[in-house]
Amino acid sequence: MNDLWIVPRMWTESVVYIIGGGPSVKEQLHLIEKLKGKRVIAVNDAYILGDWIPICFFGDAGWLKYHDVEEVIYKKDGITRHGIRSFPGMIVGFNQNKPRSYLYRIERKSDGFSTDPRFLAWNGNSGSAAINLAYLLGAKKIVLIGFDMQLGVDGNSNWHQNLKDNPNANCYTIYMKRMKKIDIEMKEKGVKIDIVNCSPRTQLNIFRAGCLEEEI
Repeated sequence: MNDLWIVPRMWTESVVYIIGGGPSVKEQLHLIEKLKGKRVIAVNDAYILGDWIPICFFGDAGWLKYHDVEEVIYKKDGITRHGIRSFPGMIVGFNQNKPRSYLYRIERKSDGFSTDPRFLAWNGNSGSAAINLAYLLGAKKIVLIGFDMQLGVDGNSNWHQNLKDNPNANCYTIYMKRMKKIDIEMKEKGVKIDIVNCSPRTQLNIFRAGCLEEEI
């Protein structure tokens, strides 16, 4: 699509679940299966968890080059990869990406928090941008999954294979600062939305902690 997307309030007053890339996702796969039929945003590779997921959002244009194929599973350079074109849900990214028939492109705001459906705040992190997207879609509550903001016990940064860039411990310090900025700007703009972090092992304590089983 050539035209830029204006986010519709199609999930008004809904609970929206956002699946991130933190290692703790592996511990909650049995619960994520129970999200079928619910409002879910998969961040980056989380779309491979099921073709029942309504939206895949990615913020980094470089991510797309590793997934922009038809095959559901394919190998390149000896590495197993997953193709995004076969994903049946909506695929959302920023306007820095070239137009593609399957891609909903939205104008990027560099940081902060957008209440204007024509813009989505990036903040250098796809997870934080997905929170903004959920709000623009009309969510009354946002449930975070895999927002660990730290390396896993095995030293891995993600529950899935990361083909592009593996965050290190220093990256999470930056991510946390930007999350705090989002929280401040939301309050300044009078945004009232319940955000629950259901990641079992997390450094992200800006939002209230919760149990995913209880939030389903």
